[in-house]
Amino acid sequence: MKKLETKSCEEIMSTAYKPLAYCVDDLLTQGLYLFAGAPKVGKSWLALDICLSVAKGEDVLKHQTHIGTALYLCLEDSYNRIQNRLYELTDEPTENLYFAIMSESLGNGLELQIEKFKSEHPDTKLISTNGVMIEKIADEEYGEELMKIYLQLQEQSDDEDMDETEDMDMTM
Repeated sequence: MKKLETKSCEEIMSTAYKPLAYCVDDLLTQGLYLFAGAPKVGKSWLALDICLSVAKGEDVLKHQTHIGTALYLCLEDSYNRIQNRLYELTDEPTENLYFAIMSESLGNGLELQIEKFKSEHPDTKLISTNGVMIEKIADEEYGEELMKIYLQLQEQSDDEDMDETEDMDMTM
């Protein structure tokens, strides 16, 4: 069994921590987030709107964004559906927003695909995906496997200078 890692109050209070890096001011900091809710309540629309807003440097939900590249893994969609949704949200395309409708699964290569994307786009601020990632591993030892992947992604996002959200529709 791994020893419980703790820090004293004195250690925490005397440490100079790096300030939180926001992707969306006062709303999304660097880290891993899960958007969970009933089907068809707008989680995918919200994730798309946040990605588009970050890519264009526009406010989202009345909060200022920090412009940068965004990647949306829309693994339940087609490019035609994405195009239709984009036209519902904007008339102006942006070079900072990328989409993928197919990827490797978590634990089976997606992490490497994301690392490659980030190396090609060093200003990446946001990566979002939908619930398919969770569904792909649901048949395996669900709870244990999901927790391993969640902790791996959380550790990866803690180590990086970017805002990563995961949508369940998750925002990674």
